[in-house]
Amino acid sequence: MEQDVGFDFDLHRVRAVVEVRSPAAANELLASGWLLHDVYVSQDMRSNYILLRTEDVTCRRCGGPARVEVSVDGESFRYICQRECS
Repeated sequence: MEQDVGFDFDLHRVRAVVEVRSPAAANELLASGWLLHDVYVSQDMRSNYILLRTEDVTCRRCGGPARVEVSVDGESFRYICQRECS
């Protein structure tokens, strides 16, 4: 039997939302503090993962503000530093 694991949090605390198609990309985001919000199967029978971030997204190099850019196919992502350090 499957068991849902959940927790309560205020949706007003959400700072970023990302949707990826790759389990590897989803796992990498989960490892860096993102929360899995939902998984759904699209019409082409592929899984899509929606992840949330309740803290500001920061650059891995300088710690400044950043955003996440997902590739067109949803298979990969990268952090874009707002200070343009990388």
